[in-house]
Amino acid sequence: DIGARRRAAAVLQEANEQLDAKVKERTAELASANARLTTENLERRWGAQALEHQLRYNDLIVNSISDLIFVLSKAQNITRINPAVGHLTGWESTQLISRPLSGFVRLTETPRRFPPGAVEPIGQALKEGRDLRDVAAVITDRLKREIPVSFTLFPLRDGNKVVGGVVVLRVVAPAS
Repeated sequence: DIGARRRAAAVLQEANEQLDAKVKERTAELASANARLTTENLERRWGAQALEHQLRYNDLIVNSISDLIFVLSKAQNITRINPAVGHLTGWESTQLISRPLSGFVRLTETPRRFPPGAVEPIGQALKEGRDLRDVAAVITDRLKREIPVSFTLFPLRDGNKVVGGVVVLRVVAPAS
């Protein structure tokens, strides 16, 4: 009986030592994983801060331009404007965002590389991924007045794919 108890105690002792070793091994694995996750989290936060800084910097650049800036989707809907648009036209950004550019801006001449009377030069330029530069146009303000502007379009690319465009309108000084 005493021998059986000693053997059982020895087996129990060995089982406890194995369990203790497994707990220590698992604890070390968890500590390592925790350290790795802490590092990844810190790197992610740094990346998010850098991205936020870059976005703020880009906003500062676009918002400081005195020309009227429209960012368009590929479907030619307005996705962003700069403050100069509101100052000149009286339109609030909420009245313009998600609306088609054609509801506010109209080309008054056909760009040189298009046949006279071309129906959709802006859409065609976006489709081809080509700039339109210094085309006569008008923008309609809130009071329905047409203001003469020079229209320039730069396609926005994501790699080789055109995903939208940036329109820059410069007010044309009236002839004296």
